[in-house]
Amino acid sequence: MEIEKLFKEYRSWKKDMGLLEFELSRFEGVPYEDVIRSMCLGQPQGRRCRAAGLRIRRGIRR
Repeated sequence: MEIEKLFKEYRSWKKDMGLLEFELSRFEGVPYEDVIRSMCLGQPQGRRCRAAGLRIRRGIRR
């Protein structure tokens, strides 16, 4: 049954791989300065969220 699925979806996968290969060949990246500038915000943007009084358990037993 798995083999039938592979043969049926092969064309779709091949098409997707071709599209991804094309997109990767045209990718130019993001300049280092733009990344740093986007990470260094002078003022908060948007709404703030307060989590005062909330406790989040992470599966740690005490």
